[in-house]
Formats: sequence, structure tokens, C-alpha cells
Amino acid sequence: MRLDSNMTDTILLVEGQEFPCHKAVLAASSQYFRAMFSSDLRESHEPQITLHNIQADCMKQLLEFSYTGKIVFTSKNAQDLLVTADFLQYKRVVHACGDFLKSQLDISNCLGIHLLAERHTCIGLGEAVNLFILEHFTRVIQQEEFFELSADDLICYTSKDELNVRNEEEVYKAVLQWVMHDVKARLVDLIKVMRTVRLPLLEERFFIDTVQQDLLRLLQKSDDCKALVQEAVNFRRGITARHGAWCRPRPSTGLVEVMAVVGGSNQSNRGNRQSLELLCFEPNEGYWTSLCDLPYSLVNVAMYSAVSYRNDIYVTGGYDGQRTGPINQVWIYKTSEDTWTGCKSLKKARYQHASTMLNGQIFVVGGYNGKQSMKEVEVYSVEENRWKLIQPMRDAVSCPSVTAYNNRLYVIGGVDESLPGSYPAIQCYNVATSNWSIIRTMKVEKKGYQSVLLNDLIYIVGGSSRQTFVYDPQADKALEVALVNEMHLCAGATVLNGKIYLTGGDTVVAKTSKTVECYSPEEDRWRILKDCPVPNPVYWHGCVTVLKNIADLKKRCRRTPLPTHPIMLFRGVGEADPTFDPR
Repeated sequence: MRLDSNMTDTILLVEGQEFPCHKAVLAASSQYFRAMFSSDLRESHEPQITLHNIQADCMKQLLEFSYTGKIVFTSKNAQDLLVTADFLQYKRVVHACGDFLKSQLDISNCLGIHLLAERHTCIGLGEAVNLFILEHFTRVIQQEEFFELSADDLICYTSKDELNVRNEEEVYKAVLQWVMHDVKARLVDLIKVMRTVRLPLLEERFFIDTVQQDLLRLLQKSDDCKALVQEAVNFRRGITARHGAWCRPRPSTGLVEVMAVVGGSNQSNRGNRQSLELLCFEPNEGYWTSLCDLPYSLVNVAMYSAVSYRNDIYVTGGYDGQRTGPINQVWIYKTSEDTWTGCKSLKKARYQHASTMLNGQIFVVGGYNGKQSMKEVEVYSVEENRWKLIQPMRDAVSCPSVTAYNNRLYVIGGVDESLPGSYPAIQCYNVATSNWSIIRTMKVEKKGYQSVLLNDLIYIVGGSSRQTFVYDPQADKALEVALVNEMHLCAGATVLNGKIYLTGGDTVVAKTSKTVECYSPEEDRWRILKDCPVPNPVYWHGCVTVLKNIADLKKRCRRTPLPTHPIMLFRGVGEADPTFDPR
């Protein structure tokens, strides 16, 4: 009927070609024509309607769809059809055309289709294109269209965890090439775009020799640029805590945040045994593996402290059962090399102490020296390779927890022999003024707990009750959140991928535990990782977060651990040589 102009009531004029058709059919398939013909617009009364900025071939295809419900897409006409169908509001055609273009995505057209999807609000097509570009980013940036992206579009890709690159250096080079393509116009966006590059994860020599020089040369007089470089330096040196997306490795780089469980005791009663295992938990796939065993000289040592610093693990002090006293030894686990090495010893031997990192230095606080609790505080500088004593705490405590935040140390609770129960306050050290103060906002009436920093809040977890306390150092307020599922006395705790992990400990009821619990602050909920317990029961262990190469972890299977050894606290002096290593 249409081709014969039989009973047609309007004519569409497109690029000089006439298309006789029926208003009712057009209105049924197009919101554009329905609005035109159902209103009092001039076109609704005219016998001929001229359509501008539309291709005649596309109009012919859309009219064929209106009458038959069929349309043929090809690689040559799909993009033009999508533009025309979107303009004339043929929604079914737009959707079908988007599906067709998804199947046609390749390196040469993906950026063009990205702009098309964005311009015509094709959400499904836009999501597919974005995933394609993220997956093939290193090839896409070789296309000329890459340099035409806006700053916001580029940020949309470089900010994503899913960006598929071998290392972060590739992201930096791509961003710099984009800037240099139109350097005068794009300098204003340099800082905004460069913040999506995870500068703390760049290789050291590349950062020093290339990045710092490039950025400071491009923006010699920019305070923002200098601040960005300094912020990255602070992250890299451990001066600023490594949390958030800026320090989170992209999965494609092969680096992953893992939880390391350092040594510890296997039993919580007389005759307990000390582990030399360094265990590693990969949270994304939920498996454990063994890393290099602790030095054999720690075979009889318990109640040391472990802290992560510049992606290495520092183990300080402890109680040596053979020597029946505290030690001042310090050991470093080199994460990139999977080896242990010695370090400068503490000034004061101690055990049952706590350690943390602040301003690029390691702080060791409190503890027990074999006779009494300690108030001495030591700080270690990697550059100087030495420990020094600083202003002591106001009150001596053993078994405290410590967390660093905003240029301050928060030493929480602990045991003071002169007081019944636990120490009832927080001792706060201001690094800038070298002064200690007492915070009594929160009283933690339990022992054997740990503290961690997450989202600018200090969480006090584990210990001799199931309560979880939160202290807000900015507002000086305290509150309680969800209860843990089990008791975790003398457990380990760390922050991993924005969640708190609590490992092992003494349950008091069932003794030493293998349980791992995970806390989500968004849900305010603790859940037990039933499929991923610690391989062996453990307490009085270290628990820290480091970055490891996922390929190296997968090559490892859990080795048969060395036999555990009775802590010499419960053995006679002279029964073992601490320097002897049967391996």
C-alpha cells in the first residue's frame, strides 16, 4: 500500500526524495511522529513534511521497519541508523542497533562508538564500549581518536580498577601523551587527570627519574603540582598511611593486597608452641599460602610486635624463652625478595609492646621489660638506620594497642600493674609538639585487643569481649558497633580492601582459634570466613597488610611447615641453641 501510495495521507521529503506513507503507521512506531501528528503543530495539517539533517537511505530503512518490523544493519550503515533512529525516537531500532554495534567493536572504532553512545544516551552500548576500552587500553591509546578524548572521558578510564595494564607506568605514559598532544590547553587538567594515576605504585627509579622531573617541568610554578608530587612522595615513603584507591593496585598489574600472619603461638596453655610460619591470605580468591619462614633465632621467641612499613614487615622485640627474658632484636621481611634480614636493634628490650608507622618512621610503644610495664617509646628512621628514644608516655603500660592518625599516636589502654583491670584511657602523642596528653572519652574495659585505622576512625577489635569500639579522633567521640561472632584474645587485626580482618586469638572457651572474621563498615556486620580459616590455630601473632605479586603466590602451594617448637618460657635454660638452624 505504501509503495503504491494507496491511501497514504502524508509525504516525507528527505534529501529531495519523496516517501508517501501513513500517519498512523509512523505514529505507532515513532514517538517523534506520534507527538507531531497528535498535536496542533503545522506539520500535522500539511500534506508534505520536510525532514532536515537526515539521510534518505536511513529514512528508507526506518520506514521499512515501520511497515514490516524488519531492518538490516551493516557495519557501514549502523552508526548513521542509530543517529537517525534516536532523532526520530525509534526506540526499538536504537536498542537493536546498539546490540549490533556491540558485536562490531574493535580497536579502530571503539572510541568513535563511545562518543556515539554518549551523545545519544545509549546506556547499554556505552557500558559495553567502556568495558572494551578498559580491556584493550594499551592498544586503544595508539589510535588518533584517543587524543581527542576530553579530560573527563580520560579520567573515566584511568580511574578504574578494571583498567587492563601491565603496570602503572603504562597509565602514566598514556596520560602524559594525552597532555602533550595539546599541552597549552590541557595543562589546566593535568593535576586532575594525573591524580587517577596511582603514583605511589610506580617503580622507584621511574618515579624519581621520570615522573618528578616531568611534572615539575610542566608546572614549574604550580603549587598544586608540587603538592601532588609531595603527596605521592609521602605515600611512597610511608609518611602517609597507604589506604584508598590511590594505593590500591589494579588487578591486571599482578599486584594484590594480601594479609600476612606472622608467627605466633599455636596453643594458649602451658607447653604452648611457637610457629615460624609467615602465612599469606589472598582475599579475592580466598586462599592461604606460605611465604619465607621466620628466622630460626625466633624459634623460642613470643609476644613480639609486627608492623608493615614501605611494604616490608618489621618484627620487633619479644620474649625469648631460652634466655628467659625480653630481647631487642629487629627483623625485616623483604616482601619483594621473600627473604628476612636483620636490622638495628631496639634501644630497650621489650615484649607485649605495640608498633605502628607514622610520618615515614616506625614507633614502638610500651611493653614489659621482665620486671615492670614500660613507658619508653622508640622511633626508627630508615634513612639513618637507627632507633632513638623520644618523650616517654605519661603512664607505663604493657599489652597496649597503638594507631597513628593525623600526626599523632593513639596508645589505647593496656595493662598497668598499679591499676585493677585495664588502663582506662588513651595516651595521645603529638609528633609536632613532642607532648603527651590523656584522652578519657573512651574507656575500653577489656584486654588483649588490637586497633586499626579505617575511614579516619580508630576501631578497637578483639580482646576479652565481643564488643567493637570506635573512636573518632577528629570529633573526639566514641561509640560501639557490631559485635564480633567469637572472642579473639591476643588476636591479629589489619585493614584489607576497605574491610577489617580479625584473625585467630584465644577464644577463652575453646582455646586457640583458627577463625577469621571480616567487618564491613558499610553493613556494620562481622562475618566468619568459614571457608578460609587460618591453616593452624594461632594467637600472639602479627597481622599486617602488604602488596604481593599474584603470580608468585599462585606458584606456591602451602609447604609442609617446620615442626613447631615449645616456647622456651616453659623449658629449661640451655636446652636449645638460639643460633642453630637445622635448615
